[in-house]
Amino acid sequence: YPDELKRVYGKSRESLLSIATMEQVNRVLPPDPDNSNVYNYTRQLFEGRYVTDQLIGLSRIAGDWLLQSIIILFVLLFLLLEGDYLAARIKDIFGRNTMTQGQVANALAGMAVAIQTYLVWRTLVNFGLGLFLGIVYSLLGLHQPWTWALLTAVLCYVPYIGTIIAGIPPILDALIHVGPGTAAVILVMYTVVVTVEGYLIVPLVMGRSMDLNATTVMIACLFWDLVWGIPGLFLAMPILAGIRAVCLYTPGLRPWAFLMSTERSLKEFEDEDRLEAMAEKLADADATVVMDPVRDGPNGQPTATRGGGTG
Repeated sequence: YPDELKRVYGKSRESLLSIATMEQVNRVLPPDPDNSNVYNYTRQLFEGRYVTDQLIGLSRIAGDWLLQSIIILFVLLFLLLEGDYLAARIKDIFGRNTMTQGQVANALAGMAVAIQTYLVWRTLVNFGLGLFLGIVYSLLGLHQPWTWALLTAVLCYVPYIGTIIAGIPPILDALIHVGPGTAAVILVMYTVVVTVEGYLIVPLVMGRSMDLNATTVMIACLFWDLVWGIPGLFLAMPILAGIRAVCLYTPGLRPWAFLMSTERSLKEFEDEDRLEAMAEKLADADATVVMDPVRDGPNGQPTATRGGGTG
């Protein structure tokens, strides 16, 4: 173990010497590892009691994650088993009016479509992204190319934060085992790839169902991380997509959907609201006037109304 650590230390010095002077490198990483604070601190990290304490801490964190995941799975199971029943009860809460029932049904359907769209396309995009990065990392000579590719595919379910975290390990791998030039190539390549993925591919395949501004996404991630921890970060986007869909298809809540989106207006839905309002007024109007109005016949005589004979 000490020999391997010293080998990595020497490799790091060589990498730094290619981009800095000997004097500058010696200030950070002296030639003798035993005189280096960085080396001594790193060695202590992997010795005896420290490692044991860290493993105990990690086991506690893993236990908390496992418990939270089990709770979430049980909640999801009950929602799946009672989905139709809950949907019917939610409709009943808003009354028996046909138009209101239709709006509630549209809101629930929109929520289901938004969540389904996100989960399906996010999984496909992440799989493609991980496959592409795994191939590139292998060609560039990283020691753990597919590990970092898998990590990226998983962490990209967490918007912004996960993408940034997933890009750090392959850069460090390249810096230690290959060289600073390769690390710089990976940094540029990864930035370009995730930018294209986030601003071109995802909006193209997910459409308006995931039209969410960055501020709303970050607030949602922070909130659900506070509520459920790490699992909350992975669930933040599906939950937010569902909430926005409900707001979008509920006229009274539509301004909140507009607040969460990047669109400048919701004119399409405002036009739908006006049409629905007109239809409701027509439905409430006098049936005699709407369906059988008095009008002149072919010879100038009024036609018969629902009430009886001619005038």
